[in-house]
Amino acid sequence: METARPEIGSIKKEGFPESFQEVLDQKQEVEKIIPNIKDKAPTEFDDKRLRNERTQNHPKALMMIKALPESWSTEDKESNPLGYALGQLKDQVVVDLGAGMVYSSYFPIAAAKAKAYVGVELPWYLEKDMEWSEQFEAANWDGTSQKFAKKGIDKLEPIPYSVVADHMLSFLRRLPDKSVSVFMSGIDHDIVSNPKHREAIANEISRVVSDDGALVQWAAWGFDPEGMSSEEFLVNSEGKQVGLRVFKRE
Repeated sequence: METARPEIGSIKKEGFPESFQEVLDQKQEVEKIIPNIKDKAPTEFDDKRLRNERTQNHPKALMMIKALPESWSTEDKESNPLGYALGQLKDQVVVDLGAGMVYSSYFPIAAAKAKAYVGVELPWYLEKDMEWSEQFEAANWDGTSQKFAKKGIDKLEPIPYSVVADHMLSFLRRLPDKSVSVFMSGIDHDIVSNPKHREAIANEISRVVSDDGALVQWAAWGFDPEGMSSEEFLVNSEGKQVGLRVFKRE
């Protein structure tokens, strides 16, 4: 059953910047966030299955927000693996692959004090998108701000962001070596069905992740970059066990 979009102006915003305009003012061209990025790059894979079966990842991102424990810690991976995983993104430019039509992942990535957020989504999904001002409010429709307040985050500080209409593989090929961290939520072999396509994406991730950065996968699998060590966790969210993996350079 599809959830109705809330009317603009009806959203409670406690715990977030006083006006969403503070967030919207942070929007930048991706070239400013990632210097030396290429204008474009090819992808050789057929995307018809992606077009037919792509699903929004924002429910998975909201599950991630709800799974944060009361204590927002980035050190203790045994008691708080999710806080630990997000802590690996601090001070990083984070590329959210398959960001979805509502970029809820912006919220926990901003809370982790990332340097900037870049959401990448297929062009025809972005064409169907709401305006960004609506997206941030819609992503907050279920009281996300109050949930963050309960996690000890009094106020989310806006971080620079950009949204790019591109395929995951072609966007990764535009990036300089060792330039970013990568986040994936809800992306799996059903969405990217061709194993050679998944392998190509994993290879590019291995190339672009910075020496002090990470690949964080939340409810995502099928992408295993070579030359990176992984830690795996199961996190309880709303009674469900959700897989979480953190990859770092060896």
